[in-house]
This record gives sequence, structure tokens and C-alpha cells, in this order.
Amino acid sequence: MKRLFTILLLAIIILPSVDAQRRRTTSRGTSKRSTGTYRKNTSAAPGEFNGTFNVSFFGPGLGYLYGDIGGSADPKNFFGSTDWVIPQTKTYWGLAGDVILPSNFGVRGTFHVGNFDAEDLRSRNNGRMFSTSATVLEGTLQAMIIVLGGPSDIGSRHTAYVTLGAGYAYSMSSFNGDLSLRVQDAYRRIDLTGSNIWSTSIPFGGGYQFRLSDKWSVGFDVSYHYYLSDLMDGISTSYSRNSDVMFRSNVSVTYQIYGKECKTCSWSIAAKDKLRKR
Repeated sequence: MKRLFTILLLAIIILPSVDAQRRRTTSRGTSKRSTGTYRKNTSAAPGEFNGTFNVSFFGPGLGYLYGDIGGSADPKNFFGSTDWVIPQTKTYWGLAGDVILPSNFGVRGTFHVGNFDAEDLRSRNNGRMFSTSATVLEGTLQAMIIVLGGPSDIGSRHTAYVTLGAGYAYSMSSFNGDLSLRVQDAYRRIDLTGSNIWSTSIPFGGGYQFRLSDKWSVGFDVSYHYYLSDLMDGISTSYSRNSDVMFRSNVSVTYQIYGKECKTCSWSIAAKDKLRKR
């Protein structure tokens, strides 16, 4: 987990400076791309907002909850924290609203919902025979940094971004297991079980969008959600005090509610209307 945080922080520090340098070297005049001529959105009338408002639908996507139950039989983990088991991978859905400024910095609000199942059968803890089902609802508020495209590059089909923020999650879990049959000792005892848990979360990730028109884009969005609770899956043990983590990856469909059109791009509705009038 620490390695993931380090990689994310380095990306947030380095990528915006690289993109800023690119904008400084191309801020004057016009440029040619495969999609046609585009212009930089560098000037605004008094009181005019040159950013964008967008709404995105996330789904269907893949979600996986890393908790105390289940996991693979292999003790080796990806980055030392993941324990991915394909049969326990579930679909995950969400909605997001973005406000992106001309500086390519934005704010995103999201709501996600996912259902998760896990069992000890065929895992490293096969002898316990515990299982769990959990439904997780989560709302987040995140900062966005656009590293490619964005309001300052309205002629580009491509937008890439990174996100980091905080959220609040509610887990409704159903823990199944006969604790009386579990071998209890000073080092491997079950401390806590729960059913309805609230937890603060720290989500971080990124995504990519491909513009189909002035209004519509498609892409994908991925993130890790680090919870400040070890009870999201309904159980916490004395020998596994690590907080639970959820990974999700979604196909995204985005609609631009507000934002300027590229009047010279070949895919622009405005450009097509202009050609029709000739």
C-alpha cells in the first residue's frame, strides 16, 4: 500500500508540471491535429467561466474487496497487499459529477455501490471455513488534475486525469462462521465481528476519456479505496489489523453539461452545421 501511495504522489507532483510546460510552448496561435484545427481556450469575457461541468456514469465495472476472509492460496501478493481471486470479483457501479477549471484542476463528487462475497474455501485459511457477503455504499469528494486534454485544449479527443480525495462509506455485511469451532489462542483469536459499519475512506486513482463529440465521451476509471476500518467485510482479527481496501475499475460514459465547443474540429456538431450552411 505504501508503494502505491508513493507512486501516486510522484505522479501528482510530476505530471502537472509536464503538462504545464506543454501548454506554455503551444499557447499561441493554432495547431494541427488529426481531428482538425483547434484553438486554446486562453481568453474569457468578463464573468465568463471557461471550464466545464460534466456528469459520468460508471458501470459496469469490476470491484474487489480485500479483507480478512478469502483471498488466494498463494502467500505472494501484488504490492504486498492484494489477494485477487477471480470468482470473488463482482460488478461495481457509480455516478460522478465534475467541475473542471481552465487551469485543468477540478473537483469530483462520486457515489458508488457494490456487492462483495468472500470465503475461506481454497484460500490460505481454508480450515476456518468463514464466509461473508457485504454491500458497500460510498460517497467521495476528490481533487482532479488533468494531465492530458481538458478545458484548455478543447480540440483534443483525449483526456487523462488523476484523482485523490476523501469519502465516507457504509458497509452492510453478513459474516458467516462458527466461532466456537475456531481454535482460539493468544495470537490467532477473533476480536471483532460487525454487520453495519461506517468508515472514512481515502480514494485515489485515475482515468481516461475519449471524446466522441462536443458533449459525449467514453473511457475508463480506476481507483483504490483505502478504508480506515478493518470491519468492511464484517470481521477483524488480532493477527490481521490491516485496514480493508477496495479496488474498482469501471467503463465510463461522460456527458458535458457545460463547456465550449470546438467549432473547427471534424467531430464537432458546430463544425458540421457550418459545413452544411455552405
